Amino acid sequence: LVDDDDPPIAFAENITVLEDGVNAAIELSLLSPSGKTVTVDYATASSAALSTQDFNAVVGSLTWPPGSTITKTVIVGLINDPIGEPPEAFFLDLFNVFNATFPDKITVTIEDDDKPSLSVSIADTSEDANFMDVVVTMVGFSTLTVSATVSTTTNGTAQSGTDFELLSTTVDWGPVVTGTQTVQITLHDDLTDEHDET
Repeated sequence: LVDDDDPPIAFAENITVLEDGVNAAIELSLLSPSGKTVTVDYATASSAALSTQDFNAVVGSLTWPPGSTITKTVIVGLINDPIGEPPEAFFLDLFNVFNATFPDKITVTIEDDDKPSLSVSIADTSEDANFMDVVVTMVGFSTLTVSATVSTTTNGTAQSGTDFELLSTTVDWGPVVTGTQTVQITLHDDLTDEHDET
């Protein structure tokens, strides 16, 4: 008898994982059993995510004996760095397939878990100093440009135009830049004896 059955089709999905998830678990299975032994070789391949920087490279092979459709898992170790960055992907290439139909590759997207934080410090300033320094500090790194808007409001006891000038400006940190940015608020010195104002 001549076998006229099509080879089984493998089930494998692209996945997204968090960078701090330690491992990416890539699952493969057969949608139907085969009367023959099914084998496939695999190897990771860099894309935007790079081997030794974002994940640990793996190579290997998977085997399903006749009649088996069991789910098999390929584990890829992730490398967690402290740098904020956009999602990055790598591939699990599939090749040397026997007795089944597999996709050429599976895409693994790594979502970053590192976001820089901003802190603001303002020292009490005498009104005759002419300016008040607002110091904005970025803690951590990002591969993207980070921007923040610094603006004054009129919700306090100090009055705009009389005690200070309204301000709205943007401070930026370029990719992989950290440190502080200083913004100055213009103050007005008056002759009135008054309480401290905010």
